[in-house]
Amino acid sequence: MTSLAQQCSDDGENIPVDQFCELLESIVLLLRGMGSMMSTAFSDVAEKAEIMRRNKKFMLELLQKAHAISLNATIDEEIALGVIECNGDNNKKKLDKSKYISWEGTYNSTGRNLVRMWWLTKFLTKLLDNLINQHNLSLVSSCQDAYTAGFADHHPWLVRKGAGLAMMAAGQKEALIAKWGVTNVEEARPALEHFTKLRDQLHQLLSSRNLLDLP
Repeated sequence: MTSLAQQCSDDGENIPVDQFCELLESIVLLLRGMGSMMSTAFSDVAEKAEIMRRNKKFMLELLQKAHAISLNATIDEEIALGVIECNGDNNKKKLDKSKYISWEGTYNSTGRNLVRMWWLTKFLTKLLDNLINQHNLSLVSSCQDAYTAGFADHHPWLVRKGAGLAMMAAGQKEALIAKWGVTNVEEARPALEHFTKLRDQLHQLLSSRNLLDLP
């Protein structure tokens, strides 16, 4: 996961789609190590990775874009095409009627999904920071603090309640470290550094295009 985080954060102007999607799937595996309830609470991460892959394939095959098209370029293309706010369910509210039966009618934008994955990087960097630097915090407290930093402001009460229950079942810090395949949590510090850099790059990508509040 550390290597993927580094690849994704090497160039903030050209964040690679394939490596970013692989990174998201690695995060899913990490969360599974924290118990079935935590895995369920973040079950849509893999789904969002698949949406981003599908959109890249669409850009390549139908719009004839370069194979190396980045997340940045994908989002710029979505803005130009007028589909950046589309989530697959709200498309009729966002599009002209003439586009309902075209590809735009069911499009689920990479930009909208990336906003949610930026929240995830905020959660993960705070979680790693707590585990590495806040030794007095339990895993449950570390997760709760990270959830507040990453997601709480964006989730309705019912979702926050469900996430809270999931985090109460996160388990023990030592058991999680063992499942991650490291002998000491300090070994995760390089991952924290790369995730922090990626978090800030995603924020810059989205904020520079006024996309932080995409519905």
